[in-house]
Amino acid sequence: MRTSGAIVAAFATALVLGGCSPSGRDAAGGGAGARQPPAESAAPAPVASPARDTARDTAGDGKIADVAVGQEHSCALTTGGSAFCWGSNEARQLGSGNDSSTLAPVPVAGTHHFIAISAGAGYTCALDERGAAWCWGTGERGQLGTGRPSDSSRVPVAVQTARRFAAISSSVSHSCAVERTGAVWCWGANESGQLGAATPALSALPVSVDGHSFRDVAAGPSFTCATTVDGGVDCWGVGTPNAGSAGPLPIPGLHEIVAVSAGANVTCAIDSSGAGWCWGANDFGQLGAGRLDRRDAPVRAPLRIATDAPLVHISVGDGRSCAIAAGGALFCWGINDNHVLGANTTEGCPVEGRVIPCAPQPVNVAPALRFARIAVSQYHSCGATIDGRLYCWGTSMNGNLGSGDDSDVAEPREVRLP
Repeated sequence: MRTSGAIVAAFATALVLGGCSPSGRDAAGGGAGARQPPAESAAPAPVASPARDTARDTAGDGKIADVAVGQEHSCALTTGGSAFCWGSNEARQLGSGNDSSTLAPVPVAGTHHFIAISAGAGYTCALDERGAAWCWGTGERGQLGTGRPSDSSRVPVAVQTARRFAAISSSVSHSCAVERTGAVWCWGANESGQLGAATPALSALPVSVDGHSFRDVAAGPSFTCATTVDGGVDCWGVGTPNAGSAGPLPIPGLHEIVAVSAGANVTCAIDSSGAGWCWGANDFGQLGAGRLDRRDAPVRAPLRIATDAPLVHISVGDGRSCAIAAGGALFCWGINDNHVLGANTTEGCPVEGRVIPCAPQPVNVAPALRFARIAVSQYHSCGATIDGRLYCWGTSMNGNLGSGDDSDVAEPREVRLP
């Protein structure tokens, strides 16, 4: 399964217009020099989330602060720190305390005050206000970080580390988080080197990534990228220009980068001027540069996204991406076969003898809305507006759109929390 490698950042109530960085949060580990973090302390015994306080089972504690999408499920955080998820629960990825899928949002079990959330394929991870990481859903490849690859959980369980994090990103079967010191730790599958560790074995406990001090991290299906404190981007794993690297290597030509997002064979970044840059596969216009490239010839040098609007937030999915400009305008590009772009497109891209709708350059989505956060996956997208409302659109897969029914939605439709 594929999932969004969307940017998931530590929560700030002034999401776009309140002076925070384009990644949606203050940078983690600012000023920390490149160093190897100290050895990990002994992990405590696994801890399950406490029973949920029914007083926090509604959305009344705040508006929508952040969103996350997996392949067949979605999640949102309120400004009060409550988490809600909806869609498929076959892998227990909703964290609701049961195995039931749902067409509408349900609260995640426990009394946590979450500040960041990221959805993988069949699991979800989040950070609480102390910087502790929690995950739920399937853990067959170590995705939950509990120390036991066979674990799965209906409720949030603690990632077994004493580290405190400022950002987290989950992909198909691994997650990475940025420690408050600027160190990056990863756990889960590692067959492509996506953990940044020298061994090909998976790790059910967080392992440190040796390299620069980092500000942000983005997990892709088979690779990981992170922004460095000096404004560069380092990547490791398979699916990047430095394919096969078991440790961080810089992407040439990028400067003053403040945000990064990774998806299926594509990575995008935003610099301090608001210019967006993408590299990787471009046979469907996934790079947003206004051109198409052969499937067997991925673009290795970052191309600028073809928009003059200064960008402040970006999310890369599977075959398509979306970005938010200053002021809240939403732009999307790439494949449009599953209504994921949320707007009609007139261009077509050749795919195995047929032509499918696509947009090689950004198109404005829902011009009447102003967005603060966006998350893109293979089949659907969800976004939070500046005024704290939640919208989803695309192809319905087991209720991932949260609309209360299982029908496709071709343009953003508001989702109501209970």
